Amino acid sequence: MKRTTLFLIVLAVISAHALFFWLVANEKVLPQKPYVAPPNFGSRSAEIVDSNTGEKAIYREFTVSTKLQNDLSAQQN
Repeated sequence: MKRTTLFLIVLAVISAHALFFWLVANEKVLPQKPYVAPPNFGSRSAEIVDSNTGEKAIYREFTVSTKLQNDLSAQQN
């Protein structure tokens, strides 16, 4: 193989790689979707009827978690 042919092949490969990297560098990067944490609160309610008196009582329960962020999302930042 002649030196000029080898030189042209190497030049073509380098040019193709440079063009590819230039095109990839100019592409717009899609923004990552932000992590949306599940709600840290919940509620339940129940109606209880006293069998002896027939009086209705409403039991309401609210729960709040103090864990605001999970370990996975903390590692991503």
